[in-house]
Amino acid sequence: MLELSFDKRLANQPVLEAHYLQSERLLKAWQWKSSLGESFPLVISLMGGTGTGKSTLFNSLAGQIISKVGHRRPSTLRAIVLAPLEAERKLSECPLLNSKSEVSRGESQTQVVTHEQPELSDSILIDTPDIDSVEISNRVNAENFFIISDALIFVTSQEKYGDLAGHEMTERARRWGKKTVFIMNKVSSDIAYDDFRSALKDRGFPDEPIRVERLPSSPEFIPELRNRPEFSEFLAESADKSLDRNVREAELERLRAKTACSLETLEGSFGSELQRLDLVNNKIRGILADLTREMQGEMDRVVTQDLETHIRERLHELTAKYDFLFVPRKKLREAVKRFIDDISTWFNLLSHEPSEEATVRSAPMKDLAAVQRAANLRPLETAIAKFNQQVAEMLSSDSALEDLCRVAQSEVSRWDTKRIHELYHDAFPGVEKLLETEFKRFQDGLPVSDKVKLYGWSGIWAAFVIAMEIVVGGGFTLLDALLNTAILPSIPTLVLKARVASLLRDIGARVDRTHRRTLDTILEKQAQAYTDKFSGLAPSRAKLQDLRELRQSIAGN
Repeated sequence: MLELSFDKRLANQPVLEAHYLQSERLLKAWQWKSSLGESFPLVISLMGGTGTGKSTLFNSLAGQIISKVGHRRPSTLRAIVLAPLEAERKLSECPLLNSKSEVSRGESQTQVVTHEQPELSDSILIDTPDIDSVEISNRVNAENFFIISDALIFVTSQEKYGDLAGHEMTERARRWGKKTVFIMNKVSSDIAYDDFRSALKDRGFPDEPIRVERLPSSPEFIPELRNRPEFSEFLAESADKSLDRNVREAELERLRAKTACSLETLEGSFGSELQRLDLVNNKIRGILADLTREMQGEMDRVVTQDLETHIRERLHELTAKYDFLFVPRKKLREAVKRFIDDISTWFNLLSHEPSEEATVRSAPMKDLAAVQRAANLRPLETAIAKFNQQVAEMLSSDSALEDLCRVAQSEVSRWDTKRIHELYHDAFPGVEKLLETEFKRFQDGLPVSDKVKLYGWSGIWAAFVIAMEIVVGGGFTLLDALLNTAILPSIPTLVLKARVASLLRDIGARVDRTHRRTLDTILEKQAQAYTDKFSGLAPSRAKLQDLRELRQSIAGN
């Protein structure tokens, strides 16, 4: 059977789990019974309520005391199986005979007793737990034997024949079509027996129920009972191989049909649950799509005089800084470093001073960190806040989604400003790597003469940094506007002829796409926190397809 697990937080989990367990039980029984050979004995279960004398009749049919007759209720806590020795191995393979419970302290709830009696070699007799037991495990065990049995012996008594549990079992045997022999035990009144017989006929059982008179005490064994015509005839039918085979084949076909029907019911309830979860997730994706478009529309800022002034000051600050640190002066720095290293060898003057390489690298690092701090994340913060609010409203507006609403409230993290910034810094590609990549692309696209022009201006790295700050802080349109008013006027004419303006626009456009994609990804992750949680409450659609194929294979047999 497929492994299916439905989260307990689902409102429909009890129904889904019940359908699954029933399908699993029927499938296991069908697979086992399909493997039995023609010579395997008929499986006959004695079923009945507490105090009906079921165990006494079992012992009497067995010809020996096997099942204890107790006065404690329920009397039969474990199933007792009386089987021919040669059937023991195949019987042990039946998965429904090996169930355990807390009541049995982890031990099997089935005791198998083997024999070599020729007169009982064609049947397996089972004294099942009481069908009206207060112990759930006993009722489950009795249900298991109902399913695997080829025939039933239903035992009631004058006091119990009108009980609801007995009526339900009788009705189920009728709907199933299972061969059933009825016994009224402990009879002392013709009126009660006639009433029981009449009720059986009304339910579609025309055969006369077997009558066993009340005895002065409650014996464990009734001598010669199995030699009575009614019982000997029943046992003789079990020994008739042609009849045996017909009963087994008919019962196996009914079990196959019941299994396929149960799987279809499970498939339907499983599919409906997935459809409900998919519908909710699709609504969440719809909210995500709307807010993504809205966020993207709010990404670009308008150029103001204050902003333009700030950019000029920031560019001037960076240009002044990189006048001493910019990479084109590498050759000069290397020459100075070699000279200082030679002097240091003799005088050890710089043993505790930071290296030039560390100094050159530390300044850009601070500026690269400033780039990420400049990122305008307000549109993302607003979009996430709106998203969580709209999802909450969608879930709370439909009573059929109360379980999912509770899951969302308790299990899904809704991100605050601090968390959004952390996610952005984690998700946005390393600014240093990005700038280095763009700078390399910037150089690779230029002839040697243009590279020389660029190296003549120490602020080119500053232009890269400020361009990136503008894009992540206000969008590509802001960069495009500020290029003409704040950045390009500070770049020498000689350098401008190296197509710096168009190259900065290209870089800005690529950075803008990366930045926007990062914001989209973070908003999508917030949505995914909901959809993943809801999808995880039930098995996947692949499991549903596997279940459908299993059901079709059984129904087609």
